[in-house]
Amino acid sequence: MGWTFRGDAGGALQDFNGDGVLDLLVLGGNPRELKLLLGEGDGQFKPDEAFAATAKAAASWGSLTGFRVADVDLDGDLDIVCFGSEVHVLLNDGRGHFRVTGAGLEALGRRHADRD
Repeated sequence: MGWTFRGDAGGALQDFNGDGVLDLLVLGGNPRELKLLLGEGDGQFKPDEAFAATAKAAASWGSLTGFRVADVDLDGDLDIVCFGSEVHVLLNDGRGHFRVTGAGLEALGRRHADRD
């Protein structure tokens, strides 16, 4: 794929687009960037070109140091929380299309940030 990881890189193997096949979300490169690779069901992955625009928005937040995957907005779809100099949330619509929220968990409201 022409993308080399050096040093520590993060990854998550989940079904992000709801097709029943595992996809791979990775953080790596220099500067660090997010890439979503869609599983083809045969052990192969292909870059998700639609996610590239979302990843560019994430890159504009500064150096990403990590991410976590969780259902942040409690809609049953896996979202991405990005960490760096700020915290940002990418909300998934269940089909693997992500919407960039405002900075921090405040953008989702206090009821989502404090789940106890």
